[in-house]
Amino acid sequence: MCFQVRPRLERWHRYVIMCKTMSRTLASYLIHVRPCLGQWH
Repeated sequence: MCFQVRPRLERWHRYVIMCKTMSRTLASYLIHVRPCLGQWH
């Protein structure tokens, strides 16, 4: 039981970390790009 659950938890943990890093990069990207886009409009 424990052996079956552990890989799933690790996979889920990796997925969560990936989502966090992606959301962070997306947020920073929007913060940096939006002012530039605002200037063009």
